[in-house]
Amino acid sequence: MILTLSKAYFSQPSVIVVFGRPGSGKTTIANRALDLLGGDDSDNNLHCIGLDLDVCVPQWMKDNFSKGIYPTLQQRQEFAKDCCAYVEQQFQQEQSKKYAAQRLAALISFSFVNTDLRDVFRSQFPHAVWILVDTSEEVSNLRIQQREGHFYGGKPDEPPPKEEKEETTEADNSEWNFAPVTFQHHILDGNTAIDDTAKKVADIVRETSATKATEE
Repeated sequence: MILTLSKAYFSQPSVIVVFGRPGSGKTTIANRALDLLGGDDSDNNLHCIGLDLDVCVPQWMKDNFSKGIYPTLQQRQEFAKDCCAYVEQQFQQEQSKKYAAQRLAALISFSFVNTDLRDVFRSQFPHAVWILVDTSEEVSNLRIQQREGHFYGGKPDEPPPKEEKEETTEADNSEWNFAPVTFQHHILDGNTAIDDTAKKVADIVRETSATKATEE
């Protein structure tokens, strides 16, 4: 018996990134969009996985965040590379599970606060589609204060002591701020109802996957 693999099996998966300020609601929106897609969207011949890159944050970095210590440029770049490797690993695992002629897509959620994090990820996944969940700093900070059990507590009111900072980071306090986005991206209002925003995200995932299929 000769097993013929479909072209879709070998094609590169679609990458859709939901990003924004910490506390913008991006992970909740991405998870809801994934529910709407149902994992396997048979009507659109699509299999979509959800990847929250918070799982890639090492414990030492979480500990530093809690102390008000931000990672250095080098640490952020290494972290971004680890995130890329994690995404690639998840793709390989999903592609090995089945031979069905389905297009694979990944809906990724992460803040991507700094331009260097975005640059590394965009270099690895140049055709990724980015969706900004747009909220004000005030709204995001309020949501951060209200949530429980998350390692990220937001920008500290005061920078860490000088002696501690010099050992761990060469960054100043401004690197906590969400950097302006200078590349093409979708913008969704993070203040609207979650279900409405999630539906728009799900539609973008379907559209991105369908467009990619016509180009292959």
